[in-house]
Amino acid sequence: MTQHASRRRRRLFTVIALFIPILFFAVVEGGLRVLGFGEDYPLFVPFAAAPGYLQPNPDVVNRYFADPEQAPAVSIDTQFFLAEKAANGLRLFVQGGSTAAGFPYGNNASPAGLLRKRLQLSFPNQQVEVISTAMAAVNSYTLLDFADEIIAQQPDAVLI
Repeated sequence: MTQHASRRRRRLFTVIALFIPILFFAVVEGGLRVLGFGEDYPLFVPFAAAPGYLQPNPDVVNRYFADPEQAPAVSIDTQFFLAEKAANGLRLFVQGGSTAAGFPYGNNASPAGLLRKRLQLSFPNQQVEVISTAMAAVNSYTLLDFADEIIAQQPDAVLI
């Protein structure tokens, strides 16, 4: 066997050795998608009772648990906001953990609730929307995971 043929075989072996794991994971991923394994938990879902409005998905915490039964009993407070931002709208999102969610006092005493009231008083001619995506038991990974979906809602600011 020549040195050139040996080098060719080695290159072919390397390509095949690198391709096999990629092929394996592609087949597993494709199989799971075809079988419908897992669910999609978007951060915002339409509010059925009022077309044109969205609300934070109360089941979004299940995004991080393979078995929803194992998920902690936490969720984002229910708030409704326009799916399309108003022309005179001021839209802010608040992210964070239990303190940002208003624990132990609730939504109206949360930073989002207090900020909403202050902005409504300061800007009476604008439609103020302060939407909290805060919930207990989250970390920075969760906040980063929510970021793209929040940006898609065209916020004027995001308070973390």
